[in-house]
Order: sequence, then structure tokens, then C-alpha cells
Amino acid sequence: MRVLEQNNVDSTIVRSVARIIQSISAWGIIDKVGQQYRQITVINLNDPAVIEWLLEIVLCSQPTRHLSLVDLVRANELFPFEVATQSRAIVHTSSRFAVTLEGLDRETVGLSL
Repeated sequence: MRVLEQNNVDSTIVRSVARIIQSISAWGIIDKVGQQYRQITVINLNDPAVIEWLLEIVLCSQPTRHLSLVDLVRANELFPFEVATQSRAIVHTSSRFAVTLEGLDRETVGLSL
């Protein structure tokens, strides 16, 4: 519904959002509970190359091209995938990412040049 909040309430957008929700529901990923939708299925990814690619895409979608590691692995763009278990190791070993430490415990991840 954020799509509707961020854009004009055009009938095309309303229909498109309804179709996307219908598709995701038909795939068994979300279910309607009362007036809200809830995620009922999480897809765990185990392929490091796919996880690396998805994390890179998330960073490319950011205006600043960097995020904290915590925000990166919890980004809404990763829906419906779960990547948190392997992502820290992937980010630290991949040449695609640059990791900087801010303070004692905040890691920021950006794209390597």
C-alpha cells in the first residue's frame, strides 16, 4: 500500500497493486488476515552467488549506494527471500563490496569501485 501513498491514486496504479498482491498471494507467500496481509512463506537462499547479486542490487537501488549491514540484510527489496544467515560472510569476502566500520559496532556496506 506504500505504492499508493507515494504516488497519485491513479486507477492504473490501484489495479496494478491489486494484481501484484493477488499474484503474491496465489504463490502462497502472503495471506490476508483481517485487513492486513502477512508473509506466510520465507524463501531461504543458500547460493552465495545469488545472495551476493541480490545484495548488490539492493545497494544499487539506494541513492547513496551504501547501507548499514543490518539494514542491507533486512531491506524490503529482498522480500520474500531470507539472506541474513550467510550475508555477513559474503559481504566481507566479496570484492563487489566495501565494508567500513563506523564506531565500535556499525558496519556500513557500499559498492566497490
